[in-house]
Amino acid sequence: MGRAGRHPCDQFRWSRAAVSMHDRHCASSPVFHRGLQGRRTPSLVAADGPNVVRHADDFVVTGASKDVLEFKVLPAVRQFLATRGLELSEEKTRITNIAEGFDFLGQNVRKYDSKLLIKPARKSVKALLDKVREIIKGNASVTQEALIQKLNPVIRGWAMYHRHVVAKASFSSIDSHIWQMLWKWASRRHPMKGARWVRNRYFRVDGHRSWDFATKGPADASTSGCRLFRAMTIPITRHVKIRGLANPFDPAWSTYFARRRIANTLRPVVRCHAMVLKNGLGRMRGDPHVRFLGGGGAAMRRCYPTCCTARRS
Repeated sequence: MGRAGRHPCDQFRWSRAAVSMHDRHCASSPVFHRGLQGRRTPSLVAADGPNVVRHADDFVVTGASKDVLEFKVLPAVRQFLATRGLELSEEKTRITNIAEGFDFLGQNVRKYDSKLLIKPARKSVKALLDKVREIIKGNASVTQEALIQKLNPVIRGWAMYHRHVVAKASFSSIDSHIWQMLWKWASRRHPMKGARWVRNRYFRVDGHRSWDFATKGPADASTSGCRLFRAMTIPITRHVKIRGLANPFDPAWSTYFARRRIANTLRPVVRCHAMVLKNGLGRMRGDPHVRFLGGGGAAMRRCYPTCCTARRS
Protein backbone atom coordinates (compact mmCIF):
# COMPACT_ATOMS: atom_id res chain seq x y z
CA MET A 1 0.00 0.00 0.00
CA GLY A 2 1.39 3.38 -0.95
CA ARG A 3 1.99 6.21 1.42
CA ALA A 4 -0.95 8.49 2.02
CA GLY A 5 -0.72 11.99 0.61
CA ARG A 6 -1.75 15.30 2.04
CA HIS A 7 -5.01 15.53 3.91
CA PRO A 8 -7.84 16.47 1.49
CA CYS A 9 -10.30 17.54 4.16
CA ASP A 10 -9.73 21.06 5.44
CA GLN A 11 -12.08 20.61 8.37
CA PHE A 12 -9.71 18.08 9.99
CA ARG A 13 -6.75 19.60 11.76
CA TRP A 14 -4.26 17.27 13.44
CA SER A 15 -3.08 18.21 16.90
CA ARG A 16 -0.05 16.85 18.71
CA ALA A 17 -1.42 17.75 22.09
CA ALA A 18 -3.35 15.36 24.30
CA VAL A 19 -7.15 15.26 24.25
CA SER A 20 -8.77 18.38 25.66
CA MET A 21 -12.38 17.35 26.00
CA HIS A 22 -14.51 20.50 26.14
CA ASP A 23 -17.07 19.18 23.68
CA ARG A 24 -20.14 17.21 24.53
CA HIS A 25 -19.82 14.30 22.14
CA CYS A 26 -16.97 12.28 20.73
CA ALA A 27 -16.46 9.49 18.24
CA SER A 28 -13.68 6.93 18.54
CA SER A 29 -12.59 4.19 16.19
CA PRO A 30 -9.58 2.06 15.29
CA VAL A 31 -8.92 1.99 11.54
CA PHE A 32 -8.26 -1.12 9.49
CA HIS A 33 -4.65 -1.45 8.36
CA ARG A 34 -2.94 1.95 8.44
CA GLY A 35 -5.47 4.69 7.92
CA LEU A 36 -5.20 8.38 8.52
CA GLN A 37 -1.44 8.45 7.98
CA GLY A 38 -1.42 11.75 6.10
CA ARG A 39 0.59 14.82 6.98
CA ARG A 40 -0.38 16.31 10.32
CA THR A 41 -0.91 20.05 10.31
CA PRO A 42 -0.29 21.44 13.81
CA SER A 43 -2.91 23.90 14.95
CA LEU A 44 -4.70 25.08 18.01
CA VAL A 45 -7.72 23.09 19.15
CA ALA A 46 -10.87 24.72 17.89
CA ALA A 47 -13.47 25.56 20.49
CA ASP A 48 -16.54 24.79 18.38
CA GLY A 49 -15.35 22.71 15.43
CA PRO A 50 -14.41 19.01 15.29
CA ASN A 51 -10.96 18.09 16.58
CA VAL A 52 -8.96 14.93 15.93
CA VAL A 53 -6.50 13.14 18.20
CA ARG A 54 -4.68 10.21 16.59
CA HIS A 55 -2.17 7.59 17.67
CA ALA A 56 -1.09 5.02 15.06
CA ASP A 57 -4.36 3.57 13.69
CA ASP A 58 -6.58 4.72 16.59
CA PHE A 59 -8.19 8.14 16.65
CA VAL A 60 -10.82 10.20 18.44
CA VAL A 61 -12.93 12.98 16.91
CA THR A 62 -14.65 15.46 19.21
CA GLY A 63 -17.62 17.57 18.19
CA ALA A 64 -20.23 19.92 19.60
CA SER A 65 -23.16 17.54 19.07
CA LYS A 66 -24.05 14.02 18.02
CA ASP A 67 -25.56 15.23 14.74
CA VAL A 68 -22.31 16.89 13.70
CA LEU A 69 -20.35 13.70 14.28
CA GLU A 70 -22.92 11.34 12.77
CA PHE A 71 -23.94 13.29 9.66
CA LYS A 72 -20.86 15.40 8.87
CA VAL A 73 -17.70 14.00 10.44
CA LEU A 74 -18.34 10.27 10.00
CA PRO A 75 -19.20 10.47 6.27
CA ALA A 76 -16.13 12.66 5.69
CA VAL A 77 -13.89 10.12 7.44
CA ARG A 78 -15.33 7.25 5.43
CA GLN A 79 -14.84 9.16 2.20
CA PHE A 80 -11.26 9.98 3.13
CA LEU A 81 -10.49 6.32 3.87
CA ALA A 82 -12.36 4.98 0.85
CA THR A 83 -10.11 6.89 -1.55
CA ARG A 84 -7.17 5.00 -0.03
CA GLY A 85 -8.80 1.59 -0.06
CA LEU A 86 -9.52 1.59 3.69
CA GLU A 87 -12.64 1.38 5.79
CA LEU A 88 -13.72 1.86 9.39
CA SER A 89 -14.34 -1.04 11.72
CA GLU A 90 -18.09 -0.75 12.17
CA GLU A 91 -18.22 -2.89 15.31
CA LYS A 92 -15.55 -0.76 16.99
CA THR A 93 -16.75 2.66 15.86
CA ARG A 94 -19.07 4.38 18.31
CA ILE A 95 -20.48 7.83 18.98
CA THR A 96 -20.97 8.55 22.66
CA ASN A 97 -21.48 11.41 25.05
CA ILE A 98 -18.47 12.45 27.08
CA ALA A 99 -20.55 11.95 30.24
CA GLU A 100 -20.71 8.23 29.39
CA GLY A 101 -17.02 8.06 28.55
CA PHE A 102 -15.00 5.94 26.14
CA ASP A 103 -11.81 3.87 26.12
CA PHE A 104 -8.79 5.07 24.17
CA LEU A 105 -5.31 3.52 24.24
CA GLY A 106 -6.06 1.51 27.36
CA GLN A 107 -7.46 4.46 29.31
CA ASN A 108 -10.99 5.60 30.03
CA VAL A 109 -11.88 9.22 29.27
CA ARG A 110 -15.02 10.40 31.02
CA LYS A 111 -16.48 13.62 32.36
CA TYR A 112 -17.96 13.46 35.86
CA ASP A 113 -20.30 16.44 36.19
CA SER A 114 -17.96 19.21 35.04
CA LYS A 115 -14.63 17.48 35.75
CA LEU A 116 -12.79 15.36 33.20
CA LEU A 117 -10.97 12.31 34.58
CA ILE A 118 -8.76 9.92 32.65
CA LYS A 119 -8.32 6.56 34.38
CA PRO A 120 -6.94 3.16 33.40
CA ALA A 121 -9.63 1.31 31.47
CA ARG A 122 -11.23 -1.74 33.04
CA LYS A 123 -10.15 -3.86 30.09
CA SER A 124 -6.57 -2.77 30.62
CA VAL A 125 -6.70 -3.62 34.33
CA LYS A 126 -8.27 -6.99 33.58
CA ALA A 127 -5.65 -7.74 30.92
CA LEU A 128 -2.86 -7.02 33.39
CA LEU A 129 -4.37 -9.20 36.12
CA ASP A 130 -4.98 -12.02 33.65
CA LYS A 131 -1.36 -11.86 32.52
CA VAL A 132 -0.09 -11.87 36.11
CA ARG A 133 -2.39 -14.78 36.96
CA GLU A 134 -1.08 -16.70 33.96
CA ILE A 135 2.53 -16.10 35.02
CA ILE A 136 1.86 -17.21 38.59
CA LYS A 137 -0.01 -20.36 37.57
CA GLY A 138 2.58 -21.23 34.96
CA ASN A 139 5.42 -20.98 37.50
CA ALA A 140 4.05 -22.99 40.40
CA SER A 141 7.34 -24.78 41.06
CA VAL A 142 9.90 -22.01 40.47
CA THR A 143 11.70 -20.24 43.27
CA GLN A 144 10.34 -17.07 44.80
CA GLU A 145 13.13 -14.99 43.32
CA ALA A 146 12.49 -16.34 39.81
CA LEU A 147 8.78 -15.55 40.10
CA ILE A 148 9.51 -12.00 41.26
CA GLN A 149 11.85 -11.45 38.33
CA LYS A 150 9.09 -12.50 35.93
CA LEU A 151 6.40 -10.33 37.54
CA ASN A 152 8.31 -7.11 38.18
CA PRO A 153 8.76 -6.03 34.52
CA VAL A 154 5.06 -6.63 33.80
CA ILE A 155 3.81 -4.66 36.81
CA ARG A 156 6.35 -1.87 36.44
CA GLY A 157 5.72 -1.40 32.72
CA TRP A 158 1.95 -1.18 33.17
CA ALA A 159 2.21 1.25 36.07
CA MET A 160 4.70 3.47 34.25
CA TYR A 161 2.35 3.69 31.26
CA HIS A 162 -0.56 4.90 33.42
CA ARG A 163 1.41 7.12 35.82
CA HIS A 164 0.23 10.34 34.11
CA VAL A 165 -3.49 9.81 34.74
CA VAL A 166 -5.79 9.32 37.73
CA ALA A 167 -4.49 5.88 38.59
CA LYS A 168 -3.71 5.71 42.34
CA ALA A 169 -6.90 3.82 43.15
CA SER A 170 -6.22 1.39 40.30
CA PHE A 171 -2.64 0.88 41.49
CA SER A 172 -3.85 0.06 44.99
CA SER A 173 -6.48 -2.37 43.69
CA ILE A 174 -3.95 -4.12 41.44
CA ASP A 175 -1.47 -4.54 44.31
CA SER A 176 -4.23 -6.05 46.44
CA HIS A 177 -5.29 -8.54 43.75
CA ILE A 178 -1.70 -9.56 43.04
CA TRP A 179 -1.04 -10.09 46.74
CA GLN A 180 -4.01 -12.46 46.98
CA MET A 181 -2.70 -14.43 43.99
CA LEU A 182 0.74 -14.71 45.57
CA TRP A 183 -0.68 -15.80 48.90
CA LYS A 184 -2.53 -18.63 47.19
CA TRP A 185 0.65 -19.49 45.27
CA ALA A 186 2.66 -19.70 48.49
CA SER A 187 -0.01 -21.64 50.40
CA ARG A 188 -0.36 -24.28 47.68
CA ARG A 189 3.39 -24.93 47.73
CA HIS A 190 3.18 -25.94 51.40
CA PRO A 191 -0.23 -27.48 52.07
CA MET A 192 0.97 -28.98 55.38
CA LYS A 193 2.17 -25.66 56.80
CA GLY A 194 0.20 -23.01 58.65
CA ALA A 195 -0.40 -19.41 57.67
CA ARG A 196 2.22 -18.07 60.09
CA TRP A 197 4.90 -20.32 58.64
CA VAL A 198 3.99 -19.30 55.08
CA ARG A 199 4.13 -15.64 56.04
CA ASN A 200 7.56 -15.94 57.63
CA ARG A 201 8.81 -17.89 54.61
CA TYR A 202 7.68 -15.62 51.79
CA PHE A 203 6.87 -12.21 53.30
CA ARG A 204 9.05 -9.61 54.98
CA VAL A 205 8.66 -6.50 57.11
CA ASP A 206 9.81 -3.31 55.41
CA GLY A 207 9.12 -0.21 57.47
CA HIS A 208 5.36 0.18 57.72
CA ARG A 209 4.74 -2.68 55.26
CA SER A 210 4.54 -6.02 57.02
CA TRP A 211 3.44 -8.17 54.06
CA ASP A 212 6.16 -7.41 51.53
CA PHE A 213 6.54 -10.34 49.12
CA ALA A 214 10.35 -10.68 49.06
CA THR A 215 13.18 -13.13 49.53
CA LYS A 216 15.42 -13.22 52.58
CA GLY A 217 18.23 -10.74 52.69
CA PRO A 218 21.90 -11.66 52.98
CA ALA A 219 22.00 -10.75 56.69
CA ASP A 220 19.06 -12.55 58.30
CA ALA A 221 15.41 -13.36 57.86
CA SER A 222 14.30 -9.89 58.96
CA THR A 223 15.84 -8.19 55.92
CA SER A 224 14.56 -8.49 52.37
CA GLY A 225 16.50 -9.23 49.22
CA CYS A 226 14.64 -9.44 45.91
CA ARG A 227 11.21 -7.91 46.44
CA LEU A 228 8.04 -7.70 44.38
CA PHE A 229 7.45 -4.36 42.71
CA ARG A 230 4.33 -2.55 43.84
CA ALA A 231 2.41 -0.29 41.50
CA MET A 232 1.64 2.06 44.39
CA THR A 233 5.31 3.05 44.56
CA ILE A 234 5.00 4.84 41.21
CA PRO A 235 4.24 8.53 41.85
CA ILE A 236 1.55 10.19 39.76
CA THR A 237 3.19 12.79 37.51
CA ARG A 238 0.99 14.99 35.35
CA HIS A 239 2.13 15.18 31.76
CA VAL A 240 2.97 18.65 30.45
CA LYS A 241 1.62 18.88 26.92
CA ILE A 242 3.93 19.76 24.08
CA ARG A 243 3.14 22.97 22.25
CA GLY A 244 1.09 22.38 19.14
CA LEU A 245 3.56 24.10 16.81
CA ALA A 246 6.67 22.47 18.31
CA ASN A 247 8.69 20.34 15.88
CA PRO A 248 11.60 18.21 17.21
CA PHE A 249 13.22 18.28 13.74
CA ASP A 250 13.20 22.08 13.54
CA PRO A 251 16.39 23.66 14.98
CA ALA A 252 14.36 26.66 16.12
CA TRP A 253 12.67 24.44 18.75
CA SER A 254 15.84 22.75 20.03
CA THR A 255 15.98 25.01 23.11
CA TYR A 256 12.37 24.25 23.97
CA PHE A 257 12.87 20.46 23.86
CA ALA A 258 16.16 20.78 25.77
CA ARG A 259 14.31 22.56 28.60
CA ARG A 260 11.69 19.82 28.64
CA ARG A 261 14.34 17.11 28.92
CA ILE A 262 16.06 18.94 31.79
CA ALA A 263 12.75 19.45 33.60
CA ASN A 264 11.83 15.77 33.26
CA THR A 265 15.24 14.78 34.63
CA LEU A 266 15.17 17.08 37.65
CA ARG A 267 11.51 16.54 38.59
CA PRO A 268 12.05 13.23 40.50
CA VAL A 269 14.97 14.73 42.45
CA VAL A 270 12.94 17.81 43.40
CA ARG A 271 10.04 15.60 44.46
CA CYS A 272 12.38 13.48 46.56
CA HIS A 273 13.77 16.48 48.47
CA ALA A 274 10.28 17.97 48.85
CA MET A 275 8.97 14.80 50.48
CA VAL A 276 12.00 14.66 52.77
CA LEU A 277 11.39 18.21 53.98
CA LYS A 278 7.63 17.73 54.25
CA ASN A 279 7.77 14.52 56.28
CA GLY A 280 10.79 15.52 58.33
CA LEU A 281 12.71 12.45 57.22
CA GLY A 282 15.98 14.38 57.29
CA ARG A 283 16.00 14.06 61.07
CA MET A 284 15.59 10.30 61.00
CA ARG A 285 18.48 7.91 61.14
CA GLY A 286 19.64 6.41 57.88
CA ASP A 287 19.28 7.65 54.33
CA PRO A 288 16.03 9.66 53.87
CA HIS A 289 16.05 9.04 50.12
CA VAL A 290 16.07 5.29 50.61
CA ARG A 291 13.30 5.55 53.19
CA PHE A 292 11.18 7.62 50.80
CA LEU A 293 11.51 5.37 47.76
CA GLY A 294 11.81 2.07 49.61
CA GLY A 295 13.95 0.74 46.80
CA GLY A 296 17.29 0.27 48.55
CA GLY A 297 20.39 2.43 48.43
CA ALA A 298 21.74 0.78 45.27
CA ALA A 299 18.55 1.48 43.32
CA MET A 300 18.53 5.06 44.55
CA ARG A 301 22.09 5.66 43.46
CA ARG A 302 21.37 4.23 40.03
CA CYS A 303 18.29 6.40 39.56
CA TYR A 304 19.51 9.69 41.01
CA PRO A 305 23.30 9.67 41.25
CA THR A 306 23.57 13.47 41.54
CA CYS A 307 21.08 13.64 44.38
CA CYS A 308 22.64 10.89 46.49
CA THR A 309 26.23 11.81 45.67
CA ALA A 310 25.69 15.39 46.78
CA ARG A 311 24.15 14.27 50.04
CA ARG A 312 26.89 11.76 50.84
CA SER A 313 29.72 14.19 50.03
